[in-house]
Amino acid sequence: AALAPVRSAAIIEAIEPKDLQDPQLGFRLARAEERNRWNPEVHLLRAAWLRERLTRLPDWDEDLFQRICATYLRASDLDPYDPVIVLRLAEVQSLAARPEEALESARRALALNPYSEELLEWIYRYAVSHGRTRVALEMVERRLEIRPESAMWWRRRSRLGQLAGFGHEAATALSVATTGAIRRSAPLRADPALAPFARN
Repeated sequence: AALAPVRSAAIIEAIEPKDLQDPQLGFRLARAEERNRWNPEVHLLRAAWLRERLTRLPDWDEDLFQRICATYLRASDLDPYDPVIVLRLAEVQSLAARPEEALESARRALALNPYSEELLEWIYRYAVSHGRTRVALEMVERRLEIRPESAMWWRRRSRLGQLAGFGHEAATALSVATTGAIRRSAPLRADPALAPFARN
């Protein structure tokens, strides 16, 4: 696709995923930024292009990583209500093996969209993979408040309960997952199994 840097909108529309591997794309995006500094999409594309470069380097480049973060933050400043931008920042921070920063950014994204199943799933998986059991449990409880009939999330609650040493509560969660008893039980907030998890 032709990528003549006439206007940022035209560049955005012309870019395809394979173009992110083109080293010349950076010059075109830089010119697009100069012409329209207030368009968050231009900054997002530049961050995606820089991230592609980072993943192809043989060694870690801290300066490049910081440039990517700064570019995502610039996009977020221009569109502070878009959780996707902040999630992209969390993803690159996770790539840099910075779990605290990644979780903090992901929580910021979740605050912008508290009912996002994608964000709850992302934080849950990331927390589990990095041994953040308490954070993972929090995501489970929040997800079950949205969809208490979800057997998959009750199973997750059971597994985390076992890891946290709450055998009885884990068994209760597994029972709910297999029988669907939550539909006939008290509201989730009144579930006594929540209390020990809250102390973890």
